[in-house]
Amino acid sequence: MNRLELAQTLRRDAGISGSDDTTIDPSGEWADVVRWIDRAWKDIQLRNAGTWNWMRKSVQFNTLANVSTYSPTAAPMSLTDFGKWVNYSFRVYQGGDVGNQLDLTHWQSYELFRSSYLIGSLVTEASRPNDVVIAPNKSIILYPAPSDTTFTVTADYYSKPQVLALDTDEPEMPEEFHELILYRALMFASQVEGATDNYAIGEKEFKAMYNRLALDQLPRMVVNRRGI
Repeated sequence: MNRLELAQTLRRDAGISGSDDTTIDPSGEWADVVRWIDRAWKDIQLRNAGTWNWMRKSVQFNTLANVSTYSPTAAPMSLTDFGKWVNYSFRVYQGGDVGNQLDLTHWQSYELFRSSYLIGSLVTEASRPNDVVIAPNKSIILYPAPSDTTFTVTADYYSKPQVLALDTDEPEMPEEFHELILYRALMFASQVEGATDNYAIGEKEFKAMYNRLALDQLPRMVVNRRGI
């Protein structure tokens, strides 16, 4: 369902009157309906610290000669939906040889990486990158700095919450779970309207479907002994 269809369904389920031809610049009670849909979608995305499978995406970029620090939102990546990096997902290959990718050693401690490599003459080292760390501002730092532009770095990241803005915008979550947004929005609407029966229905259905979503779209827990 798209944004308009979600809002129209919520209006009917909650017994709210008003025009529902578009979600663009809504007014009156219809504006509340649209706001509850948007709020419910954001709430679902922010649960579990943004580790939903549908929010996991990939990026690759060519390095710049003698440049070690790369911001996800600036060139050469220029990501517009970046949320956070996936640890241990960084790889590097050279000259288009995709079959010869190597994992970059992922440092969990920025302070330890900084003390080990970002000091003295080591700062100017340039060669094939072997290590990576995520800086406090979410930029990544490669070491050694790439010696030229023939290196390609690949990595995975989780996107920030999607914002629905147009009538035809659809949640990126798998379609079979779109009703979850309705149940959460119905809870918001029922709190304001004082509709305890509707709230109970929304809460019951939300919990049941949310559990199914978690089983389908959350990564499995594993013990990872890689990295520093």
